[in-house]
Order: sequence, then C-alpha cells, then structure tokens
Amino acid sequence: MNKNHLKYLPLLLCFLSIQIFSQYGEKQFSLSFSANYTTTARFFLNPNAIQKLLREENVELVDIYSGSIDFRYRISETVIIGLGTEYIEKVSKQRNVIGFPSQLAGVEVEEGFTMIPIELSVYYYIPFSTEDFKFFMGGGAGIYIGEYIRDFANVSLQNVSREFSWGIHGRLGMEYMLTEYFSVRGEMKFRDPDFKMESKYDKEFFTYQGSIRVLPKETFPTRVNIDGMTFSIGAVLHF
Repeated sequence: MNKNHLKYLPLLLCFLSIQIFSQYGEKQFSLSFSANYTTTARFFLNPNAIQKLLREENVELVDIYSGSIDFRYRISETVIIGLGTEYIEKVSKQRNVIGFPSQLAGVEVEEGFTMIPIELSVYYYIPFSTEDFKFFMGGGAGIYIGEYIRDFANVSLQNVSREFSWGIHGRLGMEYMLTEYFSVRGEMKFRDPDFKMESKYDKEFFTYQGSIRVLPKETFPTRVNIDGMTFSIGAVLHF
C-alpha cells in the first residue's frame, strides 16, 4: 500500500463503524439459545502408552448434538464480546473396546463422554452486513470440563481426577433480523478441545454369562478429543 494512502485509513474505519452501528441499532445486549451439531469426536483408552500405535488407537464418535446459551455485549460500534456455555454428551454402544482387559472381550459397553465448555469470544461485524443480514467473524479461548463414561453390567466409572484443559476457537456466522428485538443466528465454529482424566471402576466384581469377573482396582487414564466442526442455529433476543 502506498504510504500516502495510509492517512485515509482512519476515515475508512470510521465510515465502516458508522455503517455497522446504524445496522445494529441501539441494542447493546443479546441472549441466544442454540441447537448444535458437531461432526466428530474421539476417545483414547491408552493415552499414556509407550508405543505410538497403541497410544493413538481411538474410537470415533459421530453426529454429536448439544444445546448452548450465549450472552453478548457490544462494547463499540463494531466489536462485541460474548460468553457462552454448552452441554455436550455422546454415548455409543461398543464391543471389544480397545483397552479392555481380555476377560471383558465381548461385553456390550455404553461408552462416551460429557463436556461443558465455557468460552469467551470477541466478534467483529463484517462491513458488507445489511440492515437485515449481519455477518460476523470472531474467536477466543475456552476452558473445558469433561467426564468419561463407561457403563456395562451394572458397573460404572468414577472419574477420580482430570487435567485442566483449555483451547482456542474461531467462529464465522450470520444473523437475520426478524424484528428489532429478535433474530435467527447461524454459526460455524472451529475448535479442538482435548482433555485427560483418571478413572476407576465403582465395583470390583461383576457377573457376566453366569460367571463372576474381576475388575482391576487401579485407576487408568483416558483422553477425549473433540476434533470435528460445530454448526449452530439459534434464536436471539436483543435488548
């Protein structure tokens, strides 16, 4: 860019800010409730294994649905900050799950995870937004609280401890204003939460096919990684 043109940059930014402000109106706050779809997640039953092949063995979970709530505040004509949370749970039935002791081979297991992210984001409204359609992009950071689930034959897991997990995310979305106070928001989110836990069984024995089976008493590590893309659609109240 020619240095002589740089002197016009503040005027251009000011113009864009005025345009977006007029589109957004006087409402500074918004509260949304959304339904979400995440494409994939994985859980690893041997995350501390020495052998790389064993350490990277995983079970893939697909088609993960969740609900979320999001609060946003406009701090300037073009910049908005938001705080959101979500409840994610995915459980599937497995047989011969990786990492099971050999005496458990063939047992049908319900296995999966729950996760609650708490995410802080900053958004910027894109200049080509109109009065009805508002486009935005943003990003931020979050902390992730998760638990590993494994249930079979009246046996469950106790999550003894978990590592602190955090990560960053990016967002791209659009809002359609139905009225001055209500809109519909669609959004696409890129994130990669990854968390580890230490778990153990809540029983030492269980009965399977008429015989008593022994479970290990020791705790064991597990790891969950939500590596898929998340798509959201929700209703927004502006006030």
